[in-house]
Amino acid sequence: MLFVKYGRSSKKRLESNITSACCYLLLKIGNEIMDKVIADGPKGHFLLGVLPDFKKDINQFMLDTSRAFPDIARFTVPGATWHLVSHPDYIKSVLVTNHKNYRKDQFFWKHTKPVLGDSLLTTNGEVWRKQRKLSAPAFHPRTLSHYAVFMKDFTDKWCQKFNGDELIDIQEEMSELTANIVVKALFGTDLKDASEVISKAFRDSTDVIYRRVRQLIQLPFFVPTRDNRIYINAVKKIERLVFQFIGEHRSGRANENTLLSALMHATNDDGSKLTNRQLRNEVTTLFLAGHETTSLALTWAWYLLSQHSEVEAKLHEELRLVLAGRTPTLKDLPKLRYTTSVIKEAMRIYPPVYGFSREAVEDTKIGPYDIEKGSVIFISTWALNRNEDYFPDPETFNPDRWTPEFENTLPKNLYIPFGGGPRVCIGEGFAMTEAIIILAMVAQKF
Repeated sequence: MLFVKYGRSSKKRLESNITSACCYLLLKIGNEIMDKVIADGPKGHFLLGVLPDFKKDINQFMLDTSRAFPDIARFTVPGATWHLVSHPDYIKSVLVTNHKNYRKDQFFWKHTKPVLGDSLLTTNGEVWRKQRKLSAPAFHPRTLSHYAVFMKDFTDKWCQKFNGDELIDIQEEMSELTANIVVKALFGTDLKDASEVISKAFRDSTDVIYRRVRQLIQLPFFVPTRDNRIYINAVKKIERLVFQFIGEHRSGRANENTLLSALMHATNDDGSKLTNRQLRNEVTTLFLAGHETTSLALTWAWYLLSQHSEVEAKLHEELRLVLAGRTPTLKDLPKLRYTTSVIKEAMRIYPPVYGFSREAVEDTKIGPYDIEKGSVIFISTWALNRNEDYFPDPETFNPDRWTPEFENTLPKNLYIPFGGGPRVCIGEGFAMTEAIIILAMVAQKF
């Protein structure tokens, strides 16, 4: 052990040096803090942040916040800092220009892992890039002609169920129709029972997820609460059916011209293919993304048409002029401009996905604002679609607004019902084709 004896002058010099070092360090930290540009936003509860507003009405909260802070707003929920990004240039920064600075956030997506696994919707980085590349051929535009045939077949069968005077639950009916179509596309089967089982299981699981994200305390899924039992039971039902279909495709007993078959035969650069577990994850995700969102868009389209007779009359007039009583083909879709506008306007007022989020993987910037690592970036399509600067009279259902001239005036990253950037929805073409065909055929009969 070494003992050092300080004289009085030595001690004073040491104390002076320590004081100088501390002052320098505090000054440096202070300058760094002062140099940071922190976005303003609603303050919320001192302990719960804005979580009570989320639970009350998340869409209204996002709309009010975007109007009070039109570019970017910062607020907190327990355990996380959020930034609501509303300026198109800032959205472009998150989704396109600096998309590598962000990943799918864990605030929401961690709750979906049991049902969706590691899939296109939930993975990040190199894993996501490989899966996107493998999945892309299944959604090439040339495949749409094949899918359009049974989109028409199923819609025609659905129309035959009714004579026009029944009272029906349109959300349930659209959910059943789109579920049958996507099961056919994925697995090549017309089994109604399979569509109903998977569809109900998805509704049960998503209901639980949306309740969980609004809870302050979230118990692990292995804790046998009522919601957790519903969720795990739904996951088991989905897995049982999906693995059954995978087995049938592996054995050659199933139709080869399916999305599942395309995924099964896709290969990585190193020659590897998707495992059964990866196939299960991707197929489950495609069912959810290709079924519930389209059925919601159609449900709101029918509701809005029922409230606006002048729009309905214009829709019927276009169908009469373009189709003259025959069912639409894929070649007809570009001519059905007003029909397409009805879908676009319905998705503007009632977006099937009312918002989506990212998480900053490192300290970064959005415009002049500093964003700390781990911050959740939220983009509210509900609020964006009600921006009065771009959508005059935003609460009015007006398909006529969707002229080519109007669309050219919209910033590219403002109307994004399918997301944007490299992670734009891979099934956008499938979904729009399906929605237009169903809307046209059902409107022709009723």
